[in-house]
Amino acid sequence: MDLPNDVCIVAPTWPYDPASGRSLYEARDIPPQARCPVCGMFPARAQSWAAQVIFEDGNALFFDSPLMLFLFLANVPRYASDLNVELLRSLDTRPEHGGTGHGESEH
Repeated sequence: MDLPNDVCIVAPTWPYDPASGRSLYEARDIPPQARCPVCGMFPARAQSWAAQVIFEDGNALFFDSPLMLFLFLANVPRYASDLNVELLRSLDTRPEHGGTGHGESEH
């Protein structure tokens, strides 16, 4: 089955907001409009499964599950050709599923 070429979902990164009261690499609330760069779903709709990555410049991407996060990390150029995994500074999965929770972690 051929997929149409006219459908393309590009999930933009979300910039760091200093007014949030959180540190640059601390996990963030998921914006309702955020899309998963792997599957296009809305991570805010199922926050207990959501994951996120934060890059050196403070920009974040949100994923609808840890699985989508790991698929992204395995092939970053496929999902975000303008991003470099070497600039990743923090990742977060929800603690309900054995993740790191909302702590900071340097890459």
